[in-house]
Amino acid sequence: SLTLIEGEEVDGMTRLRWTRDKYSCEGDDMSISQGTTRLIWAFHETADPTEECFDSSSITFHTNKGSQSLNLDSGVPEEVVLEDNVETFDLLMDEVAVPATDTTYYCKLFQLPVFEETQYAVKF
Repeated sequence: SLTLIEGEEVDGMTRLRWTRDKYSCEGDDMSISQGTTRLIWAFHETADPTEECFDSSSITFHTNKGSQSLNLDSGVPEEVVLEDNVETFDLLMDEVAVPATDTTYYCKLFQLPVFEETQYAVKF
């Protein structure tokens, strides 16, 4: 279960700050694990959420809904700052039309540069 810390709506944007136990022992509740968690959200465009919090029969059909992959365990990682002498190369998928379906998989093989010494991938 969640505990709401604060919430606000400013210029059409809603921000909620909440807390919950990382490890859950409740029946259908899942523990928050390391890595990406899929957060599912929904709300009604005009219904006042304070009126629907305690009586589930008063919840109106949600006009806006979606999902987002978030890292709930450690937040957004900091940007990796590269040194000035780092060499880079781009792997590009040129002229690929992505169809309007839920999931698309595309595979392409790339010829990588040949190096005389060990190299490290530090950012992608």
